[in-house]
Amino acid sequence: MQKLFLPLIICFFWIGVSAQNVGIGTTTPSSNFEVKKPIKSTIKISSNDYADTSQLIFSNINPSNLGTEMRMTNITETGIRFSSKSDLLQKNKDTILQITPEGNVGVRTATPQYPLDVKGNINVTGELRTNGVAGAEGQVLRSNGNGTMSWVGSERFKNFRVYRNNGASSSTTHVFTFPLGVTEVAVEIWGAGAESGTTTSGASGAYIYAIIPVGTNSSMTLNVGAGGGCAACPSSQGISSSVVITGILTLSSGGGNNIGFPNPSQGIFSASGSYLPSISYFGVEGESAIRSTNSYENSPIGYLVVSRLEKGGDAPFRPGTGGRPGSYRTNWDGTNISAFSGFSGSEPGGGGGAPIAVGGNGQIIVYW
Repeated sequence: MQKLFLPLIICFFWIGVSAQNVGIGTTTPSSNFEVKKPIKSTIKISSNDYADTSQLIFSNINPSNLGTEMRMTNITETGIRFSSKSDLLQKNKDTILQITPEGNVGVRTATPQYPLDVKGNINVTGELRTNGVAGAEGQVLRSNGNGTMSWVGSERFKNFRVYRNNGASSSTTHVFTFPLGVTEVAVEIWGAGAESGTTTSGASGAYIYAIIPVGTNSSMTLNVGAGGGCAACPSSQGISSSVVITGILTLSSGGGNNIGFPNPSQGIFSASGSYLPSISYFGVEGESAIRSTNSYENSPIGYLVVSRLEKGGDAPFRPGTGGRPGSYRTNWDGTNISAFSGFSGSEPGGGGGAPIAVGGNGQIIVYW
């Protein structure tokens, strides 16, 4: 009797029964079942094996089997799933919410692949924020292409500035400082056109269009190339134009040359640097030389040969920038040559028309 009496005292010390309420750690339970402990009260529902399930059911189903149960189930090692069982078809759901051990949460999906994975529509009555920023009036949320998002104006690039060569013999350098609040800029870069030769025209410079996230950078350097054959130019070749963020990015549109048809004399574009995966860009090579043509005329003094020389190459997306060609008029035997000069290439990046005409300077346009 003494052996039984002591466990009963201990049991009633920890478990209190008041009317139909049961309490653990309290003799005055205020609910049907109450667990009370000064620190970290815990209830554990366990099974015998990791391949088994544990379940907590909240049910209001009546004796006629009408009503709905809400279930919270630990299904093997896939995490906790919330489901419902009901006599109403629309309320009978196998997966309402799934929480995986990795920390992914799925709404109406049992296999969430992201921290929040929703199968269906989402309705937000408050603000949608990215990196803590709600965005300003009229802005839209846009991917930066590198796993981040940012708010931008519905008109993506509303401002622009044109940078030219100021007559330098190689290139003119400018610095563009990123305006406060701007998260990205776009650039168009044209390399300079080449001077034409005696019989061959100058090819145009190459072209690059790029969208550059600002990131933590404060500025970029712009180098605008000079056209080949200008008064102070040391070479007949067009000079490259480039955009540089020091140490991490270089975008270059090469200048044209005047090697002549059918050799590859057009400007070539290039891109390099560790920042390259963060940007979107495309490039176009310059236009090469255009083949010259001959025509023949009969005159009182005999046959004349008219050689219409090569037109300068047009810069990409700038038709008509290549200089118009000149011509040679000769007798049939090659005597009495008269030459008519070609026309210079136009900015941006047009090649000079043969014979002997300078190439157009390069150009850079920045949009933000």
